Amino acid sequence: MHLPNATASHALLLATLNDLSTPCFLAPAVAGAARCVRDRLVVILFSRLFNTGRRPRSPLSGHRENAKRNPSVDSSRSNSSTGVSHTGCWDDIQRLLTYVYVQATTVAQELDKVLLQVDVLLRGFDEDLCEDFGKDFEVVIRIEGGESGHSVKGTSFEIG
Repeated sequence: MHLPNATASHALLLATLNDLSTPCFLAPAVAGAARCVRDRLVVILFSRLFNTGRRPRSPLSGHRENAKRNPSVDSSRSNSSTGVSHTGCWDDIQRLLTYVYVQATTVAQELDKVLLQVDVLLRGFDEDLCEDFGKDFEVVIRIEGGESGHSVKGTSFEIG
């Protein structure tokens, strides 16, 4: 993915993760986003592993009944309605956050953008972003794919 250098003040990168392994597939997108932004880069990583379990599920989905029939033996693992334990999986989560953050800050430092603000956020699929969340971002990059053997596509567009 090629984006022009430092064309936007604020950029947002959205990606989906299937597990807590190091997301090497995100490196080119994070680097491209860090190149194209001057002031602030926000990376939001979505996964059912980060679900809070607070949003009620549809009774038709069967999630509650499956959870009752198959209680989790390991509380650090995820079921369909609640995510992983942040304390039980802290090493994996810290590795994930650090990897993405370092990818962005390495590029920023190479381009002498030492004041670039980089935020890496984790969100579950059961959490909504506030309605006006994207209004301050001039560039939004969405990453689809990322599993081994699948292509990774990036899309960027301006929010007006």
